[in-house]
Amino acid sequence: MTIKQGDREQAICEAFVSLADTAVGTCDVNDLMWRLTKHCIQLLPVDAGEFLLPGQHLELFPPDFEDGPCLASFTTGRPITVANLLTVAQRWPRFAARADAEGFRSAHAVPLRLRDETIGAVALLSTRIGLLPVSDLRLFQALADATAICLVQQREIRHHTVLAGQLQTALDSRVIIEQAKGILAERGRLDMSEAFARLRTHARNTNQRLNKIAHGVVDGTVPADELLEAAADRP
Repeated sequence: MTIKQGDREQAICEAFVSLADTAVGTCDVNDLMWRLTKHCIQLLPVDAGEFLLPGQHLELFPPDFEDGPCLASFTTGRPITVANLLTVAQRWPRFAARADAEGFRSAHAVPLRLRDETIGAVALLSTRIGLLPVSDLRLFQALADATAICLVQQREIRHHTVLAGQLQTALDSRVIIEQAKGILAERGRLDMSEAFARLRTHARNTNQRLNKIAHGVVDGTVPADELLEAAADRP
């Protein structure tokens, strides 16, 4: 049920603030989409929401996602409106049958899109025949656009977090290799390039990762003398 008209402006502001709050932090993507559908149901004369995020493997539908306005909006990148779902029974038979069984009579879908990238779609279903007013459709699209921005922002945060972890792992690996080189150089009176060659040779001969051998040299589980006695290969 939609809220009273007198409270609608405040509710719209709160909806955008609620969505924007997920752009930073660790809000679950599924939770973000539930927020969007909840706000739409609160602000617009609709009764249910469905969404599709193929890249996230998130669907409010059963896993076997049938053709319908939500999927059509995603694939075309355009809004899809259906005033009477009985008129699309031949175009989307499975969707029309399910919607009819659940009592829905009309549907509106918009893409979740940021600039030229469409990352998903959301559809609103109503038990009444007819189209939403133009102003409501614009609000629906604006809420979807705000959600798309948050989704892309969260994706970038996850990407940078993974990248930072990879860089830290690489740095840690480099540090331990340098420590192992120093131990071999000091004990065997070698220069650093020769010490590295001994590490690399042992890693190849034993089919182990270089950083694992370096860890072993540093913590003593791989005897340094074993590497120093072996002849190093050359690139």
